[in-house]
Amino acid sequence: MNIYQEKINKVLSYIDFHLDEKQDLEQLANMAFLSKFHFHRIITSYLGESLATYINRIKLEKAATLLKYSDNAIEKIAYSIGYETPTAFTKAFKKAFKVSPTELRKAIAVVLI
Repeated sequence: MNIYQEKINKVLSYIDFHLDEKQDLEQLANMAFLSKFHFHRIITSYLGESLATYINRIKLEKAATLLKYSDNAIEKIAYSIGYETPTAFTKAFKKAFKVSPTELRKAIAVVLI
């Protein structure tokens, strides 16, 4: 594993455990001991997508998992992954998965019966 991989993995781990917090590019770059510019280039190359796209995708994937395996209210899930409003969460979720969180939860319930 090269030095960049170790630095990026540390940052990605931090992001995964702090999805409910707003991520600051400068703070993440400092965590990797890189300039913002260099960090952004390295992480985009490493992930194959921008950092913002990665964070949004991870948040929504976690939300889908929570919808499937928890009984938490959709509002609680939205707040737990860092969305300021359930409406913003529902809009992003539907854009990503082509179904609303409620529709996904209903479909999962039908499959499990």
